[in-house]
Amino acid sequence: MSILIISLALALTYLTILILLSVGWNKIPVYQPDKNDFKVQFSVVIPFRNEIAHLHKLLESLDRLDYPPDNFEVIFVDDFSDDGGSELIRKYITEHKKNNFRLLQLDNENSYGKKAAISKAVEESKSEWIVCTDADCTFSKNWLMLLSSFILEYSPVMVSMPVEYHTGHLFFGNFQYLEFSSLIGIGAAMTGLKKPYLCNGANLAFTRNSFIEVSGYTGNEDIASGDDIFLMKKVHKQYPGKVKFLKNHEAIVFTNPKASFHEFVQQRKRWVSKTSAESFSSILFPAFIWIFHLFALVTLCFSLSSKYALLSFILLIIAKFAGESFLIVPLLKFFKQIKLYRWYFISALLYLLYVSLIPLISVFSKTKWKNRKI
Repeated sequence: MSILIISLALALTYLTILILLSVGWNKIPVYQPDKNDFKVQFSVVIPFRNEIAHLHKLLESLDRLDYPPDNFEVIFVDDFSDDGGSELIRKYITEHKKNNFRLLQLDNENSYGKKAAISKAVEESKSEWIVCTDADCTFSKNWLMLLSSFILEYSPVMVSMPVEYHTGHLFFGNFQYLEFSSLIGIGAAMTGLKKPYLCNGANLAFTRNSFIEVSGYTGNEDIASGDDIFLMKKVHKQYPGKVKFLKNHEAIVFTNPKASFHEFVQQRKRWVSKTSAESFSSILFPAFIWIFHLFALVTLCFSLSSKYALLSFILLIIAKFAGESFLIVPLLKFFKQIKLYRWYFISALLYLLYVSLIPLISVFSKTKWKNRKI
């Protein structure tokens, strides 16, 4: 009977959290600018390491931007690539006469990775606003225009924006899409509740002064991941109420899901690794999510031999399906991908196994990212 009481407590807590998150998401209105504005000057920062396969689409996307070249610069930072990416960018800048594009190289073998690349770019930047994205991303032509209008209307010091995976016909990609969209939604919802907690560094903007004021990544530069959330939390602490989420479909940055299961696991292990540098209060939420799913998995395993375990699993899975639907449905409507909801229920069941095991795998195995052990 005690297992039922524990399950009821977990189910009610999980359901309450998801309802609150859906409230947070819905509190953020879809941003519609009164007029198109091109006044804000931007430094678009793009770190890269061995991304030559994606650089052509990125450069095409940058070329399509509807924003005055005099009001933005693009700073590429090569993080010790060995695939010819720098040569391709250098050639593109010369041939297309991109006077507002620059290529920097990390040159200190003891200082590498995305945080070092962004820090170097911020030091070299000429604009007050820094916009970070990744080399495997693309975006709409109105990306910077929307951000400029939003900044002038709301006066933030940091703006997180949506990131979306490209969709396909394979289940593995759709599974990743649903999970990734949920993370984007949670980050936006927490910002809507005035408790910024998550963001994605593939679509993040902040003032150069705020980065300097909070000492950038000092204190967590040795953590492989977290260039986005650690900075967000520092900025929120220094500038309460000045972290915003720009909710507009044309503000989305697009990227690709992982092509293989191995790449997927390595990325998720890297994401988990940053929890070691989090404060106790910050890990309570992910810890509860892990406990909820682990407990649901355990009750499933014992459901054939115990009616209480079976009832507990049914209770937990109903709370999971109901609570998550409050958030995932409006998210999929925003991303114009409501058709993917048909994959939700099987994905949610597989998520029990995935989310229960990834933290354990991370503890007992090394993570490798872009040919680096981290």
